[in-house]
Amino acid sequence: MITKNEASCLHRCLSSVKDLVDEIIILDTGSTDETKAIAVQFTDKIFDVVWQDDFSAARNDALQHATGDWILVLDADETLAVEDHARIRETIQQEGIVAYCMLTRNYTADSTVAGWVPDHPSGWFPSLKIRLFRNHLGIHFVGSIHEMVESTIQGKIADVDVPVHHYGIMTPSKQQYYVTLLQKKAEEQGDAKSFFELGVQHKELGQLKEAEVALRRSLNLDPLAIEPQLNLAVVLRLQGKLQDARSVYDALLGRLQHAEAYAGRAYCSFVEGKRGDAIADYRSALELDPDFVEAYVNLGGLLEKEGKYKEAALLLQKAMHRAPLHARAHYNLAVVYQRTGNTEKAKEEYAIARGLGWKE
Repeated sequence: MITKNEASCLHRCLSSVKDLVDEIIILDTGSTDETKAIAVQFTDKIFDVVWQDDFSAARNDALQHATGDWILVLDADETLAVEDHARIRETIQQEGIVAYCMLTRNYTADSTVAGWVPDHPSGWFPSLKIRLFRNHLGIHFVGSIHEMVESTIQGKIADVDVPVHHYGIMTPSKQQYYVTLLQKKAEEQGDAKSFFELGVQHKELGQLKEAEVALRRSLNLDPLAIEPQLNLAVVLRLQGKLQDARSVYDALLGRLQHAEAYAGRAYCSFVEGKRGDAIADYRSALELDPDFVEAYVNLGGLLEKEGKYKEAALLLQKAMHRAPLHARAHYNLAVVYQRTGNTEKAKEEYAIARGLGWKE
């Protein structure tokens, strides 16, 4: 792994794999906290390198120090579960496999994130990439940011059913730094994926005009890509361009059934005062994805406004079963209780919502 000022999480990470791996290689890019003091408790293979705005260069430098037959790649804010060690050991005994994809569970309480999966008391969204691969085959990282080894692998790739648990939070300053690197990457490579990554990073920072430009460039290069369309529609909605957003959702839904597209179009209808259309699309979203928390919350809120209190309460309770810390779900349920004269339960839910940060 590569590190810089990871003292808050490094011990947890290394503790999670110390009994699995044969060597731990730390390439430090300029820590000024206790990162290296923590690392030395686990390994003597700690190397310093000057940071050059290139994640692949740093990771490839670290690979040069690896002597084992297999490489496992982690970041300092990630862990493996101890109970999954045996499966990793079994996996690398299989013949003919060069590399393995591993799913990362990116933990967050933000249920609006695409692909969010409820997991008490919060949730996570998935990402998938190669984390485990054979050493000494010339496999290396490519890309100054969002670096991956996939393009350098010759041979069979398989999946391993072991999740990587990611607990990191991206700070605004780090996000802005990533924008700089992604802008450079997009200009150099000029491919749809690079412009998509840049657009998403702009969106996360609230730089909506820049996000729209990057996402449109991505779609010009790959017009049928689903994720850029969904992200572009969100960016358009956030700018108040509801008709443009609706056009994107309509085009996507004209090709395939997609829960997030139905939910996005439903939100457009809600803002435009088309309550019936919004309710129909939220129902379609839930038919496709029965764990879609935001759809439960929004549909519950709409049905409350329609006076359908019993169904609204049921939907909001389903949302809270999947995401107990969802402040707006508690608030919407409180409104339902208040409307139906259940004052005590309303007070309880209002209090919970405020405790979770909801502001009326």
